[in-house]
Amino acid sequence: MKIKLAILDSDKAYLNRLVSALNAKYSDSLVVYSFTEAQMAFEEVERIHTHILLISMHVDADVRNLYKKCQPVYLLDEATEDTYKGYHAIGKYNSVDYIYKKMLDYYAEATEENARLRLNDDSTRIILFTSPAGGVGTSSMAVACAKKIAISGKKVLYFDLDRFAEADAFFHGTSDKCMSDVIYSVKSKRGSVSIKLESYVSVDDGVCYYAKAKSPLDMLELKAEDVAKLVTELKESVAYDYIVLDAPFNLDGLMLQFIDRAFSIVMVSDGSEIANRKLKRVLEGLEIKETQEGLDALDKTFIAYSKFGSKTGRKVAIDDGDVKELGGVPRFEGGTTEAIVDQMLQKLSFERLL
Repeated sequence: MKIKLAILDSDKAYLNRLVSALNAKYSDSLVVYSFTEAQMAFEEVERIHTHILLISMHVDADVRNLYKKCQPVYLLDEATEDTYKGYHAIGKYNSVDYIYKKMLDYYAEATEENARLRLNDDSTRIILFTSPAGGVGTSSMAVACAKKIAISGKKVLYFDLDRFAEADAFFHGTSDKCMSDVIYSVKSKRGSVSIKLESYVSVDDGVCYYAKAKSPLDMLELKAEDVAKLVTELKESVAYDYIVLDAPFNLDGLMLQFIDRAFSIVMVSDGSEIANRKLKRVLEGLEIKETQEGLDALDKTFIAYSKFGSKTGRKVAIDDGDVKELGGVPRFEGGTTEAIVDQMLQKLSFERLL
């Protein structure tokens, strides 16, 4: 389902600019109608069951007579207030991204919890990056994969579930929302979680992500059921072609859910003896789970090597023929985070995961 948005403003030049900008950036999630006359706008809003009406503060019309399921949001000349005449408001000269996200946020507040924002009919694919060994470059590799997907023209969300998630180390978006807002949204159960989640994202290099939480302790508020709900909401919203899930490994019920639902899985090692031993044990455990519980895992699992050198590392001896190698990248001494991610983007065949 696409959100039906009507815009009512007597300023034709502004109206045309805003409609063009919204259509250029958000045509996959919005159907936009524009009006310069209130009577016609109200009639059409009811006829086509519009979800949101952006209405200029200069339009003399009683929004109490508006189609009852349509949310009115006033466009103000100056962004000094969030309300106007008792209704939500947005400064009309903000960026189109700000207007879009703020509008979705307001709409989500008035939408039932079980509402789903379905932007197309295709299923969102989850690509899971994880490792039983810490410090082997899992996050850098997941970010590189997300950037590769964005370059291909697909809509992708990088979602870091580490307790001390630091997506801001890789991206530099400008949203005023962060993981703290995401956590509050899923725990408060107010409004449509799926729509709020989309309105909270930051974007950089075409990759959507959530900025780090205001406090590292906020992530501790997320329980396993909260995380499961978040991932389900993100996948079922179909707002993205791919979700790159960066999750710390723990062979518990939640991780088994991620593994079972993932389209592709990447296990990362640095080739060291201890990392390879841990990874070998994980693969053995997954094989047992497949046999005993029908878990879908090994045939979609890849092993990737980071910080790897032939003199200092060895590849995992894979007994199961279903598990594949994605490739590897060497250690880059003194390399910046950006340079390391760029090398991974160039050297690893992420296309095999899609």
